[in-house]
Amino acid sequence: MQQQPPRPEVDLSALPEPLRRQLAEAQRLAAEAAAAQAAAPAATPAAAGPTGPRKLDDRQMLEAEAVRRRRLQDAFLRGSPGGYRSSPAPGRGLLAGLTLALGLALLVGLVALVQATMAHPR
Repeated sequence: MQQQPPRPEVDLSALPEPLRRQLAEAQRLAAEAAAAQAAAPAATPAAAGPTGPRKLDDRQMLEAEAVRRRRLQDAFLRGSPGGYRSSPAPGRGLLAGLTLALGLALLVGLVALVQATMAHPR
């Protein structure tokens, strides 16, 4: 197995606390796996079973967290848990504008009716 040079330390203090904990846990697991692999005798690839979930490097983990956060924000703001980057239904803005105009016209008419009624006492 080829030795990789040590990566320089990266300042993670600007990241949110849950993400920093996940990164620390992933680094700890990677170090434990490397130590266990060094201590265990080399097995042939045919004898080795499935290796389990693939380990992500820091860049992939940050990208996955950004995608998850973006999808959560989209679902929260748009109100739809469905597909990614779902656009609003066509004509929704026009319908909302017409509804607002009709409501405003009814309100103005009601105010005018009340004023006319109060101006002409019986």
